[in-house]
Amino acid sequence: MKYFLFLSAFCITQFLVIAQNGVPAPETINYLVRHAEKEKGDDPLLTEAGKQRAGDLMRTLKDKQLQRIYVTQYRRTQMTTDSLRIQMGIDTVHYLADSTGNSLLEKIKVNNDFGKSILVIGHTNTLPLLLKN
Repeated sequence: MKYFLFLSAFCITQFLVIAQNGVPAPETINYLVRHAEKEKGDDPLLTEAGKQRAGDLMRTLKDKQLQRIYVTQYRRTQMTTDSLRIQMGIDTVHYLADSTGNSLLEKIKVNNDFGKSILVIGHTNTLPLLLKN
């Protein structure tokens, strides 16, 4: 049942972007996930439980054909995706963890990742704002 708890914290959004001419654009799939459990401190590492959770994330998403991973400047977000990034050879892009989500959206635009399957690792105080915007 710990897998259920993991999935309950795992937020998947899926939306369809419509092109200007009204023709559906390629489907964009975003997996939005809070970083795994961390130690205490300013830029802490993951705890043992967090490392296990990161492994669970890799096993859950390994067959989802992710094309890019977005992480913040904090080590806990980067460590949450290390297994997935290394084993699947997925490019990682760093974005600034901010309260607006502008940095993430700009990075997605620069990398032309609309219409693709991406994973975004964020924080408790940033993910709800990303969902809202």
